[in-house]
Amino acid sequence: MHAVPTIEHIREILWNDDGGIAEIYNHLIYRFEESGIIARAYLDDPDKVSIMAVGPVPDPVLAYLKDRFWRIDQIGAQGYRTIWTA
Repeated sequence: MHAVPTIEHIREILWNDDGGIAEIYNHLIYRFEESGIIARAYLDDPDKVSIMAVGPVPDPVLAYLKDRFWRIDQIGAQGYRTIWTA
């Protein structure tokens, strides 16, 4: 059985000092309320998702993400590391 997240689409534009665009972040946030897990997928890299939680990830959350992405990274003490690839 898969976990079912709420999904939020966020597009942030960061401006530089002269009024030009410095960066654009266009991403989806997956919130798995039951486990408290949050994952982020940038739309310019649609095959990868990053889990924004340290520690074990519940199997239903992993199953959901594995069905949608080819690579799953997770934040840890040393930064991000890949925990699964298709």
